[in-house]
Amino acid sequence: EPAVNALLSAPDSERLLESVLHRCVLRPLHASLAARLRELREADGSLQRLRGNLRAVREGPGVGSPPLAPPTLDRVRHTLLRMQRRYAPPAKLRAVVQACRLVQQGLQAAHGRPCGADEFLPALSYAVAQSDRAELVLDVDYTMELLPQRQLSGEGGYYLISLYSSLFELQNYHVTRPSVEVNGDIRRSLQQWHGRRRAGEPSARGSAHQNLLRVAYDDDLHGCRAKTLVVRPSDTVADLCRLCADKFKVCDPSLHRLCLVVDDSCRPLPPDSHPQLIKAELQGRRQGPGCYYYFVYRPVEGPSPTRARRPLQRDDAVDLEDEEPL
Repeated sequence: EPAVNALLSAPDSERLLESVLHRCVLRPLHASLAARLRELREADGSLQRLRGNLRAVREGPGVGSPPLAPPTLDRVRHTLLRMQRRYAPPAKLRAVVQACRLVQQGLQAAHGRPCGADEFLPALSYAVAQSDRAELVLDVDYTMELLPQRQLSGEGGYYLISLYSSLFELQNYHVTRPSVEVNGDIRRSLQQWHGRRRAGEPSARGSAHQNLLRVAYDDDLHGCRAKTLVVRPSDTVADLCRLCADKFKVCDPSLHRLCLVVDDSCRPLPPDSHPQLIKAELQGRRQGPGCYYYFVYRPVEGPSPTRARRPLQRDDAVDLEDEEPL
């Protein structure tokens, strides 16, 4: 009889092996790891502060009341509770994505349009405060430390970091400073975590990874979506525009172009320029915290992408539901 691995594709084999490791290794250790994370949080007082601040937010003026209907809040609360019952990091991440999508859908239903990060983060914090589960921060710590690096990007990574940011802000909440925003303390904390996760990675990446390029598609009908595309160093902007037109199902590619957003400026790219060379140049000179760039495929006519609509994306991010490069 053929071996089991001969009946499975490589991705299926990896998922099966990962599932077995979670069940055989993580499941027995989950209670011990959770207890250790609780000890660390209680030792520095952050868990107690978060528990008290959640109560203060619910009883006081709090972070405001974004228009999330009670049924939406109830579904978010149950989804986060389901996350706490899981032991596998990918399962926890899926619950985070589901909860954050519920918040996004609730905001879109209330406003009649897709909402940006400036509206999403306060609404998420409001939903977390209403759930009244301070121990959620332990599950976020567990997931961020144990999740494979390739899954800490794209939609899943964005929502996980958003939830971490909301909990961090609520943990340090003061009545005299009620606004919820990703402030400097959160950025520094995320930079420390990001550096710790990448400390063991080799400095040189494989050529396949170097050929990945994250491109957002911005239109008035669907808001901002993104895909990770395979773009060779020899490919031009014109080549990438044809690829984007196919992947994003654009009806009239002649009315679209590729733009580069750097910090708060946006400029169209010449058709004969090379996106991967531009990316390498930007990565080489980017130094300060908070500096960001991304490629946007968008209609020629229309407002430029703004910081309010910018998702928390990292270089070469891969969608949770689309891990294979297109």
